[in-house]
Amino acid sequence: MPTEWAAPLPPQYGPAWADLVAQEKAGRLVEAIVTAAQLETVLAGTLGPLAPPTVNVMTVRAVFTVRRVEETEDWAETVELLVQTAQRRREAGAPEDETQRLISNAHATWMRLSAEDPEYAHETAEPVLVLLGDHPQNKRRAQAVIRLLERGAAA
Repeated sequence: MPTEWAAPLPPQYGPAWADLVAQEKAGRLVEAIVTAAQLETVLAGTLGPLAPPTVNVMTVRAVFTVRRVEETEDWAETVELLVQTAQRRREAGAPEDETQRLISNAHATWMRLSAEDPEYAHETAEPVLVLLGDHPQNKRRAQAVIRLLERGAAA
């Protein structure tokens, strides 16, 4: 992994990061997600949206959001965040292993969305399919999305 992707945040962001970590460890995911969103906004403004620290914090926010989605049932919002995060990681040249985990989560969340809100799932299928691409490890996932679309389960 390139060092810039594994490096800690610049020191001036240490207190905000410490708050986020403490919130997550205490099980206060809503607060951790809010802190991550605020930190991401600051980092995007100072370092740019494609800077590794910004993308890493966005990734943390997405992961925390996935951890809460069963409780919140915000399937559509979670799919959108996962897709945006995976796209941003690709655009920034982030390590692919974590990007693939986000894509896998986007697919699983989209599948749940297709059961909960078929119409919106149909609207969001294209970006999920684009992310799945033609990677061999994603072939079955992409086929599952296509089958649902063809059957009209997400139409």
